Amino acid sequence: MTKDEMEAAFRRGGKVPVARDKVGAFDLFISDGWSSPPHLSYQNHQAIQPDEFPLGMFVTSWWIGKDEKLFVGQDLFIGPSETSQEARISAAKKDAESFVSKLQRPH
Repeated sequence: MTKDEMEAAFRRGGKVPVARDKVGAFDLFISDGWSSPPHLSYQNHQAIQPDEFPLGMFVTSWWIGKDEKLFVGQDLFIGPSETSQEARISAAKKDAESFVSKLQRPH
């Protein structure tokens, strides 16, 4: 998937791109959005349970890639009390950095 395809998918899912950065040799892309209950698409993918986040949740996603190809990403589900987008972006970046560090470990 290319960066443009991923950005379009983010927007269709109600998340807007909010940050780009570097993590090691990879490009990092972060999007952020809001999901109101009952979060059916996330429940259908077994990402959350039906009783989680009854007041809604922020969904902050990160993806890493190289050049024009995106490789892997993850959604972070954050409760409504964390209203700071900066904190959500920071959490996504930290999660992506942790993932990349695991990739770089010798097997």
